[in-house]
Amino acid sequence: MAGKALVLDPQMKILLDTFNAAGPMFLRAETPEQARVKMQALLAANPIPAEPIYRAEDRHIPGVTGEIPVRVYTPEGNTPMGVLVFFHGGGWVLGDLESHDRVCRALANKAGCVTVSVDYRLAPEHVFPAARRIATRRPNGSPKMRPRSAWTRRGLRSAVTALEVIWRRQSR
Repeated sequence: MAGKALVLDPQMKILLDTFNAAGPMFLRAETPEQARVKMQALLAANPIPAEPIYRAEDRHIPGVTGEIPVRVYTPEGNTPMGVLVFFHGGGWVLGDLESHDRVCRALANKAGCVTVSVDYRLAPEHVFPAARRIATRRPNGSPKMRPRSAWTRRGLRSAVTALEVIWRRQSR
């Protein structure tokens, strides 16, 4: 691409400008609670409206240690549709169904599939690998499912395995 200037998406520029105007990065907060408050404030200041979705429903699914909150996003279109299971970012410490609502709406609409956002348990209140257990176990009686995303299959599994090795070494 020599000679061609890359152009930043206008919506991404608005978002980055909003984050930069907010001051120091929220991940530099002193405690997880402070980081969560800063993240919520940044998200509330986001001037980009959430895109409309045909249906968004809050539900609970059975988990290993109780009910797990999920939000199911259904785009317009004919059924049957594929399903994308979304585990938000945030380093196992930040994020929830609200923090990634806009992302999930866009994923469902653009991909044309039902998107299920999982509100996993966060650290440090729930020690690692609590969130990973939710992500890797399937409810009893559900069919075996294989991740179709290369990021999910390789990236998440590799990251979690590396974290488990570190965690085991530290607990010795």
